[in-house]
Amino acid sequence: MTTSTTSEKNKWTIFVDGFSNSQRSVAGILLENGDGVLIEVSLRLLFPTTNNQAEYEAFLVGLRLAEDMGAEEIKIFMNSQLVASQVSGEYQTKEERLLEYPNLIKKKLAKFKETEAKHVPREHNARADVLFKLASTRRKKEGNQSLILETLTKPSIEKAIEVMHICAINDQSWMAPMYNFLKSNTLPAVTKEATKILIRQIYEGIIGQHIGGRSLARKALRAGYYWPTMQNDAKDHVLKCDKCQRHGNMHIAPANELKTLISPWSFAWWGMDILGPFPTTARQVKYLIVSVEYFTKWIEAEPLAKINAAHILRFLKRNVHAWFEIPRVVVTDNGTQFMDKRFQKFLAAIGTTQHFTTTPHSTTGETPFRLTYGTEAVIPVETGEPSSRIEYPHEENINDELLREELDLFEKQSSNKK
Repeated sequence: MTTSTTSEKNKWTIFVDGFSNSQRSVAGILLENGDGVLIEVSLRLLFPTTNNQAEYEAFLVGLRLAEDMGAEEIKIFMNSQLVASQVSGEYQTKEERLLEYPNLIKKKLAKFKETEAKHVPREHNARADVLFKLASTRRKKEGNQSLILETLTKPSIEKAIEVMHICAINDQSWMAPMYNFLKSNTLPAVTKEATKILIRQIYEGIIGQHIGGRSLARKALRAGYYWPTMQNDAKDHVLKCDKCQRHGNMHIAPANELKTLISPWSFAWWGMDILGPFPTTARQVKYLIVSVEYFTKWIEAEPLAKINAAHILRFLKRNVHAWFEIPRVVVTDNGTQFMDKRFQKFLAAIGTTQHFTTTPHSTTGETPFRLTYGTEAVIPVETGEPSSRIEYPHEENINDELLREELDLFEKQSSNKK
């Protein structure tokens, strides 16, 4: 009798069923042994699944419970023929998210003496289907049974993150500076003697070039070192270098008159001209007023129906003056619109000079004046309130040269401010 009872106790029958839709994923597991012990499990899955994945999760929970109960022989019945055939090896698993499940189940089944997995129609697995509703309703039954409501927050095949354990770090370890910085945001201390050795090695060592103080500090910075007084320390070291003081070049240059350093005038020279008439389009537009900035080659244009002085003045105010502030020079031809008193009065009021030019010949690319005299005509200009930006530079090429210098030095000045 004892042997028979023990044998029946370790024989378990498992019924599993899984269900999933866009709103929920649930599964039911029912375990029963020969002694009449009944375990009912309602499983809720808190991650998106398919019906087959829900069936696999129910399968794994059933195996885990059977292992906890000490089962030796198990029979598993399920609704999904696909899952049963994939576990038995009859079908090949192709869906990416299901690839790990058959391997994991086979490892679990290897722990039992005898296993059997079969597909049964849904009507023969009604007891597991009822367990779908146990998440909200628990129906009491008579006999030796247990009602379990279980929740899975992540798939069973999801691997746990492995954490590498590191031994205790003391002050002598090479990892101590990084560890202290990550733990308490503490930078490693640099002694005065260490900074002197570092600067001397960079300045006079194998790759030393006896460079200036600023370059020396930047070279140490690029090598990965930093301390608050590194630039002053580098300058002091250069001033104390005996070889540099003895053999350095002596600058004996004659004194020159000091020159004012001025900022260039951005968007200073604009050329304006009228194109057309073109074929009439919507709103009776058939002309085009164009303005081009000489240095940046920036273009402002607007189609017009009429090209009187009022429209030209409005274009200058709205498209040039409003966006690019006051230009120094506006270059035009001798058109009546540009010779209008209102146009010239506005330019004089804002301190802008108007230059006139003739149209280059299409074959030579030169103006008739230049072909005759070898140079362009010089026209008297009006000046406004004197200032360094108005007085200098007098010529466009000087202004362009200063603009190019500003562009070259812009990145260096930004890095110095940082």
